[in-house]
Amino acid sequence: MQYSSDAYSGVRKAVVSVMEKDQQFAQFWESYPAARRQRGYMCETLFLHAVAAVSFEALMLALEQHKRSEQWQTARLIPNMRTWLEEERYYQVLPAPARGLSVADEAQRWRSLSPQEQLRRLGVKR
Repeated sequence: MQYSSDAYSGVRKAVVSVMEKDQQFAQFWESYPAARRQRGYMCETLFLHAVAAVSFEALMLALEQHKRSEQWQTARLIPNMRTWLEEERYYQVLPAPARGLSVADEAQRWRSLSPQEQLRRLGVKR
């Protein structure tokens, strides 16, 4: 049985998409505070839902803002990863960071960084 090039291309795109989502989840997992990380089907499903609802970049920006928030400076107040995703806390409006940048300014600053610099700032080691 022979496959058309369109069918092969579609399968290839799907495989690349799955691999990309796996890499994104790994990056998100590495960025989440270690004491509250969780792996498993449910967390990955909730992550995919979050990325579909916002974008990976917006999700990572929200995570970074939460990590800098006053609440997250106390380890026991940091929600488990599943809770943070399940309750869609990435939509939460947080007070402006201490240095006074708005969310839009922070997003623009993040987008201006190279992918390598973004990974470095998130603490992802290659």
